[in-house]
Amino acid sequence: MTLKLSEPGEFIATIALMLGFTPVDSVVIVGLTESGIMRPVLRADAAEFAIADCARVMCSIAAGHLSQVGANRAIVVGYGGIADTDGTRTTVAARQALAAHIEVVDAWAVARGRYRSPECVDPRCCPDDGHVVPPAPKTVVRAFRAQPHGTAHRAQAPAERRRKAHRAHERSWASRDRDMAGWRQQRLDAWRSALARVAEGVLPSDPDVGKLAAGLRDVVVRDAIVIDLVPGEGSVADALCVDPAVAPVRQALEVMLLPASAIAPHARLLAGLETLAAHVTWLCPADTAPVMTVLGLARWWQGDESGAAHAIALALEDNPRYRLAELVQCAIDAHLPPGWLMAA
Repeated sequence: MTLKLSEPGEFIATIALMLGFTPVDSVVIVGLTESGIMRPVLRADAAEFAIADCARVMCSIAAGHLSQVGANRAIVVGYGGIADTDGTRTTVAARQALAAHIEVVDAWAVARGRYRSPECVDPRCCPDDGHVVPPAPKTVVRAFRAQPHGTAHRAQAPAERRRKAHRAHERSWASRDRDMAGWRQQRLDAWRSALARVAEGVLPSDPDVGKLAAGLRDVVVRDAIVIDLVPGEGSVADALCVDPAVAPVRQALEVMLLPASAIAPHARLLAGLETLAAHVTWLCPADTAPVMTVLGLARWWQGDESGAAHAIALALEDNPRYRLAELVQCAIDAHLPPGWLMAA
């Protein structure tokens, strides 16, 4: 008899049954046929995916094996441990490498008996602490119906919390013209502070989120926030707030785009951005386009093309003519990698 699963938790619980043990510091790749029949489960040490060249080789081999047994899609599950506590970094690296060879329909990070998608920005679908992995079924399951998660609805906070954020947003935006340069600098500094506190596990208050959203609504502040992601370019972001016409924005962005001056992003900073972006869109759903565009650009810079595409799709769904989102979409459509990957 063929048993079918439809929930990711059930699927993840089944992996330990099929392997005969619960993996730690590992990457598990499960192949799927068009009908969802599961094919051989492949496991490798997480360390193999810490180096880009090793990850590419491992995934090329894995994709070849899966193709031979009729699997045209795959799911990646990264297990945390000593090297990668929550499994997020390992999961993203493995999914990116495997996606070059076979369609990856989902990717999950598992740690301490809980699981979540590192790329899902919907806190109701994938809360920060994840979901509990359920007990393994008593029989090996042969099929899994993969389905998109985190996109069926737009997550929103309770109405009263959204109203608090919206009122703060409107008050902040209304004060913008009194001292444009000063307001922009304040909004950039507030964003920096929020990112730093998120890294310490502290989310901004509802009114503060509204003010952050007001800052992102201003194109100059949004661009300053993007530049501020680049190591060593904080002074350029500050200068942009004072005078957008003279700031050396192009040179600052070259470290994202050009191999000759390429710099890889700071993983910890981008992890904080993921959390902050999810919180802003949760409380301020009307301001989805700017924050999802910044997140999409950051994911693209990290080399996460499919994650970037998901964020940009949300941005363009909110505002189909949002120019920066359209530009990032062009880079994604052309499969243009960031500079540090081209230089690798």
